[in-house]
Amino acid sequence: MDITITAQITPSFAAIGPLCQNTLPPVLPAVSNEGITGTWNPALITTATPGTFTYTFTPDDPAQCGTVTSMDITITAQITPSFAAIGPLC
Repeated sequence: MDITITAQITPSFAAIGPLCQNTLPPVLPAVSNEGITGTWNPALITTATPGTFTYTFTPDDPAQCGTVTSMDITITAQITPSFAAIGPLC
């Protein structure tokens, strides 16, 4: 009997971010570049708070030979522009 051992595959994804605070974030992909399907934890990106947050992808089928992997997404703080006063003018 021959038994074949398949190497594990680390799923990869296109980088996301940095994203601006309080903007509409993209959806985390359900399929990796290698075709591995799975779920994310947390499931959705939130942009309410600035900082760097880790999202973990877990393959949903052991037969895919995918490993658990993570992606860091940075949310940058919202900036309120300020301007020098003009005037008085005649």
